Amino acid sequence: MRPLCTALLLLWAAPLAAQSALTSARWTEMLALHAAQCEHHAEPMAVTVEGAQRQRWITHTLRAAPYDAHTHVPPSSVLAGLSKSAAPTATINVTYNGFPNGPQAAFQFAVDIWETHVASSVPINVSATWRGLDDGVLGSAGASFIDASENYLPRQDTWYPIALAESFAGRNLTGTDADILASFNSDFPNWYFGTDGKPPAGKYDFATVVLHEIGHGLGFFDGFGYDDGDNTNGDECPTVGAGFGCAGIQGRPVIFDRFLRDANGNPLYDPAGRYPTPSVVLGDALRAPIRFDGTTIRLASGDIPVDLYAPVTFESGSSIAHLDEAAFPAGHPSSLMTPRLAAAESIFSPGALTCALFRDLGWTLGPDCEGLLGVDVLDFTAQTTGDDVKLTFRTGGQTTAVRIEVEQQYFDQMARVVETVAVAPGETYTVTRSDLTPGRYRFRLRVVEAGGAVLFGPEVEAVVALRDLFVLSPLAPNPFQGEASATLQVKSRQRVVARLYDVTGRLVTQLLNSELAPNTLVTLRLSGGDLASGVYLLRVVGQEFAETRQVVVVR
Repeated sequence: MRPLCTALLLLWAAPLAAQSALTSARWTEMLALHAAQCEHHAEPMAVTVEGAQRQRWITHTLRAAPYDAHTHVPPSSVLAGLSKSAAPTATINVTYNGFPNGPQAAFQFAVDIWETHVASSVPINVSATWRGLDDGVLGSAGASFIDASENYLPRQDTWYPIALAESFAGRNLTGTDADILASFNSDFPNWYFGTDGKPPAGKYDFATVVLHEIGHGLGFFDGFGYDDGDNTNGDECPTVGAGFGCAGIQGRPVIFDRFLRDANGNPLYDPAGRYPTPSVVLGDALRAPIRFDGTTIRLASGDIPVDLYAPVTFESGSSIAHLDEAAFPAGHPSSLMTPRLAAAESIFSPGALTCALFRDLGWTLGPDCEGLLGVDVLDFTAQTTGDDVKLTFRTGGQTTAVRIEVEQQYFDQMARVVETVAVAPGETYTVTRSDLTPGRYRFRLRVVEAGGAVLFGPEVEAVVALRDLFVLSPLAPNPFQGEASATLQVKSRQRVVARLYDVTGRLVTQLLNSELAPNTLVTLRLSGGDLASGVYLLRVVGQEFAETRQVVVVR
């Protein structure tokens, strides 16, 4: 396998080396993922596409199961009880490499399905190659790039598949390069290229395979590795040995990893805690039950995480980045993203659970996914400008909600409803909260049904930054007899000391001596139980400011 990897690397390196002569491009953190079966073989390459550092990584495969299923999962519109499939909300362009005419119609059929399940203003480009793959492998695909550390990404400490990153950015990020690289087995003898969902016994539905592989390219993949001790096809976890597991790509997880949990609900990506990387304990966890746990997944699954494929014998290219075959057998509405496809089995819908998983990753859903989920509220976002926070959300096309209540919480104080919006299905709404006190806010949507039932919807956080070096609230109550308090925030990280003095300058008590982080709220509490009546001075001193407030104790 190594000679093939090396050859492909050289083929890619030639044009990219020519690009590296460009000096005007901005360098960012972007990695190219290897699409040709060189599993976990990483080779960094410095090139310039909107300035990028690229790296090869793993692809994920779909294998043939050796039996006839005689099952068919119909399109999402049928599953959702809709009269027809909705209009496309994404554009997927395909470049065919070596494809005969026969498979192309089935390929386009699968593309048309995905175009109504995700939404993006940026075209998604797929490079599809018709070539020989390993025995029993139907297809193999993955994202061509992953992207991190950009302000258009929801989490800058996390890798995102490039198609999703482009949807966040609202623009193409990779020039003429494809977003998804996919290969399909030209040596496989038992293909069915029809689009009627009726592959006969012994035949494997090609459109279903294409649907599956595009799903991987859109983000259904992880960043974990398991070292099998055999380096002939790449060293999965360098510098260690068999049985070790490793997490993340260049010190960051991919967004899929953020939602993975072990059987006890502990995060699987935890390199500084329960699951160091590399470690044998992580290797063991990669061969034990693993679940995907996200807000939308729980809404779609009856409030339980979803089982992923994690066999006792780790299967590179199959483990983790698939739904569990046992939990989602042939014929299950959400069986598309399992690791095996049987003969006489066709699946023409991603299924509600894959739609939910994609929403948790950050995708804006298309109308056919919305129809499957019956989601009430989608795409809840917060944008901060000065002291204002603009909240935007969209109602699902099938929602039965009559109004949405916006709940606001300031730090850990009690939440309260601050806005009520009458809603209709399939509409976008904006609520602006103006002149907010600096600090951290949480906003949650309460979905109110016609009969009065209340469901809790999604939530977002927003930070209103301090304009001044610090904010110290008035002490309240003042004068006081029992207890009084004030809150403090600082604009930049610094050590702060707060002390109470009497009028002669004698130190009475120290209230605080700590390093404070920006945009955190600290409460200074005074107890008047042991204090004599009179005037006191509250003195708060940081590295960038000093403030004195008068305090009055009464009896």
